[in-house]
Amino acid sequence: PLSPYTTIILTFSTKKQIIMYHTKFHGLKHILICIISFTMCIYSQAQDTPTIDEPEFTGECLLIANGEGIPLDKEFCKLKSKANIGLAMVGYAKAKSEIQVKSPSAQARTTAGPVSIIVRATDNTSDPLAIVKIFKFKKGKKDRKSELSSYDMFGGMSENNQELMKFSAKKYGTSSYILKLANIEEGEYGIIVTNPNSKDEKSVIISCFGVD
Repeated sequence: PLSPYTTIILTFSTKKQIIMYHTKFHGLKHILICIISFTMCIYSQAQDTPTIDEPEFTGECLLIANGEGIPLDKEFCKLKSKANIGLAMVGYAKAKSEIQVKSPSAQARTTAGPVSIIVRATDNTSDPLAIVKIFKFKKGKKDRKSELSSYDMFGGMSENNQELMKFSAKKYGTSSYILKLANIEEGEYGIIVTNPNSKDEKSVIISCFGVD
């Protein structure tokens, strides 16, 4: 039988660390309570420990599905401005600027509902809401489009016209965030990650995914 002052060393191992606890226990009941508490503590830490490697490069994204990270499609976007020539001929000016991606749908796909995505940034000290945009495309037969701005001679300039998605975020690893969308609907989506320290962005690359 265990003595009232049994000394026990408990060792718990996770992927990233080994935690050892050395103490004196007062009876079997005390031992069981402490073991359960330690187990819950370690389980909680394991849940917060990254199990999927961060994306390799800034701007890359991984869609989490079945415990694995699925790389999102990387597409070079085309900035396109379009004016209504017919209306211009009769003295009415109307134009719009939009992002265009060739091909109507992404290869990386998931199902409607809660979605988690790992996004690599230059670091994870900035507010992700300021540097990450998730938006929904308007799907065409041959391409996907997202309107940035529009101009109407009577209505004036309208900016930030993209259909942006709300998300929550937490730091992930050393330079990434894990983004969670509560209830995403069917459609085609894009993610743009900007560098808050750069005044001159390179060519814009969009990470794309689809929801069925």
